[in-house]
Amino acid sequence: MASAQDKKLQSPTLKWKDGITPESIEFGDIYFNPTDGLAESRYVFIEGIGESKIWENAPCLVVGETGFGTGLNFLNLWKEWNASSNPDQRLHFLSVEAFPLKTEDIRKALSAWPELSEYMEKLCISYPEIHPGLHRISFDEGRVTLTLLFGSAAEMFPQIQGYVDAWFLDGFAPSQNKSMWTEDLYNEIARLSKPDAKLATFTAAGHVRRGLEAAGFKMSKRPGFGKKRECLSGTFNSEILKNSSNKTPWYAPTQPLSTGKKVALIGGGIAAFMTSHALNARGFETHIYEAAPEAASVGSGNLIGLVQPRLTAADSLDGKFNASAFLHAVRHYSGITGSLKQNVWLPKRGVLQLARTEDESFRFQSLIDAARLPANIMQFVSAAKASEIAKTTIEQDALYFPYAGCVSPRDWVISAAQNHKNFHSNHLIQRIEKLETGWRLHGLADNKKFTSEDYAAIILANGPYADQLWTDWDVPLHAKRGQVVHYKATEKSRKLNCSIAFEGYISPAANITTNQQDIPLHVAGASYANFDKNPPVEKNADEVADWRHLREQDRLDIKENVSKFLPHLDLEEELNTFSGRAGLRATVPDHLAIVGPLPDYEFFEEAYGDLHHGKPSHRYPEGQYHEGLYCLTGLGSRGVQTSPLLAEVLADLMTGEPCALPKDQLIALHPARFQIRKLKRPPHLRDEN
Repeated sequence: MASAQDKKLQSPTLKWKDGITPESIEFGDIYFNPTDGLAESRYVFIEGIGESKIWENAPCLVVGETGFGTGLNFLNLWKEWNASSNPDQRLHFLSVEAFPLKTEDIRKALSAWPELSEYMEKLCISYPEIHPGLHRISFDEGRVTLTLLFGSAAEMFPQIQGYVDAWFLDGFAPSQNKSMWTEDLYNEIARLSKPDAKLATFTAAGHVRRGLEAAGFKMSKRPGFGKKRECLSGTFNSEILKNSSNKTPWYAPTQPLSTGKKVALIGGGIAAFMTSHALNARGFETHIYEAAPEAASVGSGNLIGLVQPRLTAADSLDGKFNASAFLHAVRHYSGITGSLKQNVWLPKRGVLQLARTEDESFRFQSLIDAARLPANIMQFVSAAKASEIAKTTIEQDALYFPYAGCVSPRDWVISAAQNHKNFHSNHLIQRIEKLETGWRLHGLADNKKFTSEDYAAIILANGPYADQLWTDWDVPLHAKRGQVVHYKATEKSRKLNCSIAFEGYISPAANITTNQQDIPLHVAGASYANFDKNPPVEKNADEVADWRHLREQDRLDIKENVSKFLPHLDLEEELNTFSGRAGLRATVPDHLAIVGPLPDYEFFEEAYGDLHHGKPSHRYPEGQYHEGLYCLTGLGSRGVQTSPLLAEVLADLMTGEPCALPKDQLIALHPARFQIRKLKRPPHLRDEN
């Protein structure tokens, strides 16, 4: 069966009854009661799950829904929850939609209820592009989270990891939408339900009631709304839930961490600060430890960072993740969702990715044909059109990403550090210790020994050095040295209207504050070379020189690269080199990040040592992990783009909320994936790379 990601989503064809009530032509059904849909939504769903009683003592209420439609139920619940919840409580709404409405149709449909206008406007501003997969949106500084699943319920819910407190079973009537109301759906709802989870639905169809009861819900009938005779509500009884087959027990979710705990993050780069914001929004107290004397002096310190997707022609997990991460980053850096409250894009948005060969031009066209991104997000343009966009001569066809662009990682991290009350610079962590009470850090603070307070959890977010603090580490983490060059902008180069990517890249000119001066400059890069994090002392001193030192050969290579693809910028004559910067990237062989809990490898060896025999997965126990120990590393050269989404994912994994990525991508990013791959090989082949 093709996955939801393989299909192009279609918005529904609507007709409007009396000009105000939307009806789906495909399903021959209306989206809500034309007389009083708002009151029906409240009665059937909000009252059906118990109203405010269900959230009065819940740090986070998670509600799942089948059929997002116009968003009426979400907005109605948000309004009711907002009126009676406490400031430290959160709402997480998980909803699936196979035929996502366009924003203008949502506005028109909900315009009948002025009392929802404030919430509707927030939704419409943040509403994602219509693209298959999961879309994470945050409102009200993280107090309200919406995870939208664009695709069919049958395909999307099996990909969800997390737990739900209550369910709204909405969507078109079972008689009109038989493919959704199935035993498989009810079993997935049961799998995701917490003990005693509530459920409400508008239908009283017998086969729906029987199907939910078979899945583990105790169902009862309620009087229906208006002319409808009956509806259903229910409570999940986990004791009678059938054992579901877990095909990957070694990746089983870990025990959620209670809200309000103290968490330490090691590393002062963009990954650490993004994760800190995500956890702070969920009620955790975070402390960040950075070995350098100030934020961004080592990690995430580039003056300009390029946000551009790395897509694959094949329908790979790598390509899907990067597409999702890019779409999320565009919304995040625009201040639409996440921790940012304002647009932080540098001027002159857009990225042109040049086709370096004719074969690459064909590959670009295949990306367009496969709709790896929506048509307004990614366009194939001729050399002439590319020249028009860039305002300089381009000699190659290109992919154009109008919403991509540049941000300043250095400025963002410095600002985040200044506004973080528990940022500890000049703290070199040398050892982490597991205690009965949690975790403790040991190291040097301003070159003096120190021992930290106890933390409920530790997150290793210190790039290529993450593997040095935990001896039980079996992840192939490598350091790659990268160097960028800064060029002072000239009168001609300032005309460059967007970023250009080729074998490297160059940014348009931006005013950057450095040495207390605002200087218009371009950033070009980047070199990509192996670097030994811990070189043996017997090596020649020149070979183990500090990676921070700029190298003349790298500068020449970058200049040659820019001149090759953009000769009309007259780089040699008109752009004067203005220093540069070098940094270390953390990479892994499969080019995907590492995010999640760190496994107990001793347990893995004992429990899964015979995986190569191909025994059924249900014969294996669930994986064991070091309680309270997580990592976020291996972001490579895409950390600015991927860290906003990865931070959400890690926070989800730690709290047990529905994850912002589907299961197959979570597995592809999981810290235990390398160990499992090794254990699936015969013992005599396990030491091979």
